[in-house]
Amino acid sequence: MSNLSTIFSALKTYLTGVSQVSDLVSSRIYAVEVPTDTVTPFIVMDRLSKTSMTILSGGRAGLAEGTFIFSCTGANHSDVAALQEALELALGGLVGTYGGVNFQGCELVAGVDSQISWLDDRGHWEGSLTFDLMWTEASAYV
Repeated sequence: MSNLSTIFSALKTYLTGVSQVSDLVSSRIYAVEVPTDTVTPFIVMDRLSKTSMTILSGGRAGLAEGTFIFSCTGANHSDVAALQEALELALGGLVGTYGGVNFQGCELVAGVDSQISWLDDRGHWEGSLTFDLMWTEASAYV
């Protein structure tokens, strides 16, 4: 079974390999928490939910699906908008093995607000995108 830190690591491996994303954030892609004084722009990933899929006989189908939020933070509105666009292009339809995780699909969650807003007194702006990801779980049984 892929644990959450493995999923986050695999997503970071994949995203830092996509030039449209890495050209904007380099390797500043974090799971849940951002180190103090991190330079913008950056991405923070978090998992909102996870479901292991089952088959009719009651066993596990070997697939898991999770809803992940990607918060994009930048020095201005246009930085965040560019990062959101790069993320949407990079993650849409994600299929393949990255960092040891076999991703089976990814799609932007329709209807989730991706509005960009002022975040804090340090001059940061933030906008988030929510994606449903599917991956293979190694410990499946049928």
